[in-house]
Order: sequence, then structure tokens, then C-alpha cells
Amino acid sequence: TAAYLRRCLDSVINQTMRDIEIILASDGPEDCDAICREYAAEDSRIKLIERPGSYGAAVNRGIEQAQSDFIGIVEADDWIAPHMYEKLYQTACETKADVVKASFYFSHDNDINTKAPDFQNPHKICNIRDYPAFLSYQASIWSAIYKKSFLQKQNIVLPEQRLSFVDSPFHMETFLKAARYAFINEPLYYYYQDNPGQSVKDDRHISDIIATNDFFLSRLDKTSRENYKPWIIQAVIDHLFWNFKRLSQNKAKNVFLQAASQYIRKLNLKEKDLTRLDSYQLIFSWAPAKPVCKANQSKADRKSPLDKALRHFASG
Repeated sequence: TAAYLRRCLDSVINQTMRDIEIILASDGPEDCDAICREYAAEDSRIKLIERPGSYGAAVNRGIEQAQSDFIGIVEADDWIAPHMYEKLYQTACETKADVVKASFYFSHDNDINTKAPDFQNPHKICNIRDYPAFLSYQASIWSAIYKKSFLQKQNIVLPEQRLSFVDSPFHMETFLKAARYAFINEPLYYYYQDNPGQSVKDDRHISDIIATNDFFLSRLDKTSRENYKPWIIQAVIDHLFWNFKRLSQNKAKNVFLQAASQYIRKLNLKEKDLTRLDSYQLIFSWAPAKPVCKANQSKADRKSPLDKALRHFASG
């Protein structure tokens, strides 16, 4: 991360909106801590939180200590457009929104920036009632600003265990609880894809997505569960299916499929809860916990769990 940190910090301190508070939460290694101290010594707007313990704890401590009306999050290997916070803040003031979210780029070392899919929402301002399908959108909590009073009133926090994908429950909970949520389809955030240390490229974090989804579901109130359950289940299954697809090794896929299968069955889903699932999500939610592929299998027998599940689903 240290290799990318200066690029990230330069993009923040050089924002066109100068009157901002910058909180750097550094959990090591020492070269990252040293860079943060260096920037803090040179810019009076910067405060340090050292060794918070986890990504979730870093964000939560930052929200607690922030004096600003709005909160933004930037990850250390990414960077932001010079006018990002000015544009987001202006939109927040104009719309009185609890959250303002911009689009983003998938960015690479070869200077190719691929714009993320547009928000499929006809309204610039909406809430969960207008656009419940947004629960399944990529979390991307870093391309937005959040009204601090809204986060505190709704007690929205990230899980503080050392887990990957802790942004997922934060994304879903803020959208479920926001009275006004504003969208900007202009990409203002650069989500870096070529860091070999990214958690999305690490098969060791096999089942973290189950823990973070469980954290989200445990915080739902009865009204949200009753009114938006098909969309909530769609988002949960979509996140599990995404995690299955990102795993590169069959051994990891096997372990995750078994864990996901057990988790889905514990949810005790009814047919009416599955109405929002597309065919692949539906098949995955019914997938039996069988191995993806064994080395001694013939090619004809090397069926994916989706193929197995399709036969299972079609037969009954």
C-alpha cells in the first residue's frame, strides 16, 4: 500500500474544496505510518489515527472524531478527481440528501480507466422505495459522502473484526435508511485494479462475505425485513455468488460453496423471498454443497456447481 499512498494523499490534499478535514487512519506497516506522519506535519488539516486495528474500526473511529458535517472515505491505493468533494458537497446542499454518490472508474497502470455501469435509476434523488434494486449494486462506499448526523442517528457502523468486504453492509444499510439519496453519474473516484494485495484477489478470505452479510442481516429492523425482503435476499445472494466467481482455485470454491450452502439454508427462505433472483442467482441459492471439480474426474464429469444445481433444481 505504501507504493500507492502518496498518490492517494496528494489527490485528497489538492481538492478544489480547500476547507476540509482530513483524517488518516493508519494500521501499518511502518512505512505507511511514516508517510502519514510526514503529510500531517506539513498540512494542518490532517489528523492521525494510529493503529485502529481494522478497516472497519478505522472508519468508525474516523466518523466519531470528525468535526465536519459530511464524511467521505478514500482507500489508500485509490485516488479521487480534484473536484470530487466540491461537487458532492454542492449536490448535498442542493438536494438536502443524507448520501450523495458518484460513479467511479476501474483504473489500471496502463492509464485505461473503465467507467463503472451507470446507476439504473431515473431519479437523481430517491430512497429505498424508489430504487430497491440498488441494494445489489457494487458497494463502492468510497465514491460518496454521508451526512454525519444521519450516520449517528441511525447508528450505522462497519463491523470491526478483521474481515474483507466490510463495505458491503455499510452500503446496504445506508441505502435502506436514507430518506434522500442523491446520484451523480459522473465518475469522480479512481478504483485501482492492479494492486496484487487487493482482498478481491486473495483466496484466503474465502468466507468473509458470509460474516459481513450476516452482520448486515442482524441489524435489520422488522419493517425493512418485511417490506424489502426480496431485494435484501437478492443482494445477499448476489454478494455470495460474486464471491464464488472471484475465487480462483477450485479448492477455495469447494470450501466456499459448502459454507454458502449451509448459510443460505439457515435463512429459511420461502419461494416469495426469491422473486427478485435471476436464473443464475436462483440456481446458486439452490446449489448442493458438492465439489466443483476433482483432479481425477473426466472432462465430462467436471461439471460446475451451477450445472449440478441446474439438474437438481429442474428435477424438483
